[in-house]
Amino acid sequence: MPDNYQYNIDKEFYSMMDSIKSKSIESITEQMLYCFKLLPLQNQAILESYYRKYPYWGTLNVSEHDLGVFVDRAMSLYSHNDDFLWLYNKLSDYRSKSVLSAIVQNWYRFRTLDSIIEKQFSQYFDLDIIKCTENEVFIDVGAYIGDSVLSYLRAYGEGCYKKIYCYEITPSSISRLKNSLSDCRDIVFRELGVSDACENLYISECDDISSNQIADNGSIMVSTTTLDIDLANEPTLIKMDIEGHEERAIKGAAGHIKNSKPKLAIAAYHSNTDIWKLPRLIDSINPGYEFYLRYHGSNLSPSEATLLAK
Repeated sequence: MPDNYQYNIDKEFYSMMDSIKSKSIESITEQMLYCFKLLPLQNQAILESYYRKYPYWGTLNVSEHDLGVFVDRAMSLYSHNDDFLWLYNKLSDYRSKSVLSAIVQNWYRFRTLDSIIEKQFSQYFDLDIIKCTENEVFIDVGAYIGDSVLSYLRAYGEGCYKKIYCYEITPSSISRLKNSLSDCRDIVFRELGVSDACENLYISECDDISSNQIADNGSIMVSTTTLDIDLANEPTLIKMDIEGHEERAIKGAAGHIKNSKPKLAIAAYHSNTDIWKLPRLIDSINPGYEFYLRYHGSNLSPSEATLLAK
């Protein structure tokens, strides 16, 4: 890409982070509220409804002065300014840097996300970054109904793996998962949660079952394991999308990450800190990784941001 493109991306991001650092959390929150109120009323309603349905990032009801999303994001941007800068400088290409910059611009000024939506490759499987062979041991943590495995097979071909492990906890999803992959060879289904310890936790259910979470309390008990304990075979590719439990699952895979350095495709959007906290954690375990960000989410609010590491 032209040098002036890179210069403009850098200039905009560093200027924005300097602006954030010079303000208080209260004034950052006020800036977010001001920009939110400039949105069309329809978009404001869509966002408030979205945060009610998916409460990962906080609550939002402007008419009742509930600004939980704004306050939490303001705290993340202000208190972890250096972590955002660390990640920006750590990212390995300007496509990734533009994704991070656009997400922060969306939080801070409610700019739309059209420019960063990935149109060429499927989620988790960017063929320019994630290269796979017939010897792949692919670990799908949060396999849901098999959509990621099927996407993998479309991207790389049905012969491009040695074994696939699917971890899923939602009972209604497990039967669909097994059915959708019934014609595939060498698939291991693990009806377990993945965490940093072997214990009993619970499923906190959501109206959208794809967003069910592991929690300390909930309606359905689930057993958890760690990838370090449960996997004798060395994974070569680990995908995780487990609704906010990614940090603990990464800690439970620290041995594999340190010793065999599998490729990683991790959902990095289920909190207002995951975007920098997850790469920081991986880097602390194994500083040899290159990091990338890709985005497959909506235009209005950042979701489906994926951290790729190799």
